[in-house]
Amino acid sequence: MSNIQTGAHENYRYLTSDEHSLGDIVRLCPEAILGRYLAVTSTDSGEPRWWAEKLPGWECRGFIGYSPLMENFEGVLFQTDGPESPGFDEWWTFESPNDLGTVIRDENPWDDEVKTRPDRFLALVNFFYYPGNDENLLWEEFWGQIGKHQPESYISDGSRVLTFVSRNSSLFDRVYALLAADSS
Repeated sequence: MSNIQTGAHENYRYLTSDEHSLGDIVRLCPEAILGRYLAVTSTDSGEPRWWAEKLPGWECRGFIGYSPLMENFEGVLFQTDGPESPGFDEWWTFESPNDLGTVIRDENPWDDEVKTRPDRFLALVNFFYYPGNDENLLWEEFWGQIGKHQPESYISDGSRVLTFVSRNSSLFDRVYALLAADSS
């Protein structure tokens, strides 16, 4: 029996699984990422600069790694502590290049001055959060960032749960079906 929870918010659908990781999406459904532009906002709770700048066509701005059009996963790091460990990785996919702003580092993200900066961005995988928990302070932050940046999909692999969010219904259905079958 699969332990996958699903839900919806505005034009996005989401799933969470405590049995899966980012590596499972890469392995089972690479088309969720390939053919798109990737913004990596967290690798092992840190910035991806240490590996992303070494890849052809990648750029790092504001503590975020931006890919060229994804054709393969060669050199892209995730789950650096191994496939059985959560990666604290956060990926955003887009149909065209996008700029997410600057990840807040070494500052209180709730400070009034920081909170009002237009380029402010939180890598939410580094907090305990999932998109169906509307009683959590981060719910508004999460859906606000999704609404502002309008990714096709969002994928995070945190301490307790894999999260996949997408506005592409057929892609969402495919990821859900593949993860559910992988759990059986």
